[in-house]
Amino acid sequence: MVKEFLEINEIHFDLFFEEYLLSVEIYMDILTDLSIKIAEATVPDEIELAPLMTEAFVSGEKEKESLFVRQESAGLGAFGLNEGI
Repeated sequence: MVKEFLEINEIHFDLFFEEYLLSVEIYMDILTDLSIKIAEATVPDEIELAPLMTEAFVSGEKEKESLFVRQESAGLGAFGLNEGI
């Protein structure tokens, strides 16, 4: 009885987890597309950075905080990522 219960719940968990991963993937696709469209309209020179910035923002904590650190060479509103290039 316990074994059957665990097997049934494991199946439900697997299905839930697969749906969750699919929804996260769809969510990230939408956010990435939206960030690219915003970059196209506002900063065409930085379009290739939009997906990276979106991923860093969504991942949270340190990655998100690093987006708000202003570099001295960056212009107002610019990301300032050209220093290493």
